[in-house]
Amino acid sequence: MHGAEYQTGAGSDHPLASLHDQEVPCVVCYTPNTNVVMVPAKTTCQHGLALEYSGYLMSSYHQHSSRTNYVCIDGEAEALDDSHGNQDGALFYFVEGQCGSLPCGPYIDGYELTCAVCSLPPTRTNSGL
Repeated sequence: MHGAEYQTGAGSDHPLASLHDQEVPCVVCYTPNTNVVMVPAKTTCQHGLALEYSGYLMSSYHQHSSRTNYVCIDGEAEALDDSHGNQDGALFYFVEGQCGSLPCGPYIDGYELTCAVCSLPPTRTNSGL
């Protein structure tokens, strides 16, 4: 069994390029808010929702025969203990828009997709009424 690694394009000018081949830490985000949703291709939330974090949509390579889940990786992502192993276990690549079944407006062919994780704050009720 292998961990997961970032595949962010070593040597590129992308903000997460320095994480290439480093291990992805396993994290669980806690929020007192309810109804958390990941919104692809956005960096902000609709009115009434709280932004938990924003970043980049990542998944396995489209020609690999394994995972198909999309994950919103924080725009300020970190590596696990600054590790660097290149074991090629589970690999996280940036998800890019591809025109065709995906409309080319608002998406741009070949551009990486951003994402936002939004939550709905709990409603307050007047318990004395």
